[in-house]
Amino acid sequence: MDRLGVGRTPVYALVRSGDIESIAIGRIRRIGCDALDDFMSRMRELGHEARQLHGDTER
Repeated sequence: MDRLGVGRTPVYALVRSGDIESIAIGRIRRIGCDALDDFMSRMRELGHEARQLHGDTER
């Protein structure tokens, strides 16, 4: 949650939707650093594609 800068509820929603991979250890759910890196890379790529579609190349 700290790395993404969002609270628990949005992170749980991302896990439930399958956007962020997690593993269960007993009753605890853990998210690996690589899963966060993968998610953030996908979001950056989607943002890049969206900017290209709208002609915004400044970022």
